Amino acid sequence: MIYTFYSFKGGVGRSMAMANVAEILYRKGLKVLLIDFDLEAPGLERYFNSSEANYSSAEILGKKGLIDLLIFSKELQNTPRISSPFQMPNGSAQSKKLFPFPITPLKNYCLSIYKNQANDGELLLIPAGRRTGKSFTDYAEKIQSFDWGDFYTNWYGEEFFEWFRQESEAIADVVLIDSRTGVTEMGGICTHQLADVVVMFVASNQQNLEGTLKIAQSLSNPDLIDKGREGRKLHILAIPSRIENNEADSLDDFAKQFKGSLEKFVPLILREGIQDSLFNELKIPYIPYYAYQERVAVREVVRESAADSIEAFEKLTTTLAKLAPADNRFHSFFLDSSVAFDVDQVKRILLLAANPIDKSQIQFDEEVREVIDGLHRSDHRDKFDLRFKFASRPRDVQRAMLQEEPNIVHFSGHGEGEDG
Repeated sequence: MIYTFYSFKGGVGRSMAMANVAEILYRKGLKVLLIDFDLEAPGLERYFNSSEANYSSAEILGKKGLIDLLIFSKELQNTPRISSPFQMPNGSAQSKKLFPFPITPLKNYCLSIYKNQANDGELLLIPAGRRTGKSFTDYAEKIQSFDWGDFYTNWYGEEFFEWFRQESEAIADVVLIDSRTGVTEMGGICTHQLADVVVMFVASNQQNLEGTLKIAQSLSNPDLIDKGREGRKLHILAIPSRIENNEADSLDDFAKQFKGSLEKFVPLILREGIQDSLFNELKIPYIPYYAYQERVAVREVVRESAADSIEAFEKLTTTLAKLAPADNRFHSFFLDSSVAFDVDQVKRILLLAANPIDKSQIQFDEEVREVIDGLHRSDHRDKFDLRFKFASRPRDVQRAMLQEEPNIVHFSGHGEGEDG
C-alpha cells in the first residue's frame, strides 16, 4: 500500500506528518519504507537523527539514493536487451509493462534506519541521493539536468516506475512517499502513477486551498483511473494542516471553505462513524515548538505540549489504515480486532501520564528512564514492547487503552479526593 504525502505549497508540515506516521507504524510492528522524492529540496533523513537510528543524518547524506537509481537505470539500457520481461521478486511478471532491462534490486537502495527486534517493526529509507561535500555539486547537476519527459519517452520511464512501485510494495507493509510540491513531473509520478492514496496537506490560506482543489480535480478525473492507471483505484484525502486554534473567526471561515471545496473528495468509507466534521477530526494543529528543527512529536511523549500533535498524528494514521485493503497488514494491525497481541511471546507495557496544570510537575521522564533501565537489565528484555502516551485527559487514556491493548499499564499522575 503506497501513500503519497503531497502539498501544493511548501511549509505546511507535510514531511513532519509523514515522519510521525512512519514512527507510529514502526513502533506498532510494521515494516515501513519511506522514499524521499522531493529531489529538489530533500532532507527527510533529518527527522530520524536520533540515538536509536542505525545511521546519522550525516552518514545518510553520503549514501546513494533515488536520483542515483534513475541514472543507473539509463546506463543499464546501454547494455544488450534481454529477451524476457524483467521478473518481479516472486519470480513472475506481475505487469504488462515491466522494465525490460536488468537492474539492481531496489532493496540495495534501502537503508534500515530502525529495527525493532521485539515486534519485527522496521523503518527503511530511500534517500534522495549522495550530497555531502563535493558530491552536493554533482547531486545538484544531476537534478537540474535530469529530463523527466525524455526519461518517459526514450528510457522506458513508465515501465521503470511500474517496476519501482511493485518492488516497493514487496519490500514493506506500508510505503510512504514524500512528494515534490506544486505542479511538477516528480509530483505527477508520485501522485498519478505510484500512489494508492494521495494525502494532501492544506494550510489555511487561499493559495493552498485553490491549488489543492485543482490537483484533487485532476486526480479524480475518470480517464486517469481507466487509462493512466488501468483501473487501479486512487483515493484522495485532504488534511487541514498547521491550524491555529486560537483565531476562532478565521478558523471557522477556513473550515467552511475547506469543507465546501475538498471534503467531497474524501472516500465514503471515512465518513462512516464520524460524529464531528472530517475537518475537526483530521486537522493538525500548529504548535510553535515544532516549527523549529526537525522534531518528531510521537518520540516526545513526556512533553505536555506534544499531546495535541500526537493525538492528531495517531488519528491520521488510523484514518490511513481504513483506506488499506482488509487483508493488508496495515489495516489488520490498526483495525482488525481479531488480530490479538501474542501474550505468550511479547508483553506490551503502556506508560501513561497526566499532569494537571494546577499541580506540581511530575518527573515522568525520570520514571520512564527507570522503567527502561530496568528492562535493559533484564534477561528477558526482548519479551517486552514498551509504548508511551502522554495522556493529560480521560479520553486520551481511554483511546490509548483501546489502541494499544496493553498487558501492563504504568500510570503516573496526580490524584486526590473522590476523583483521585
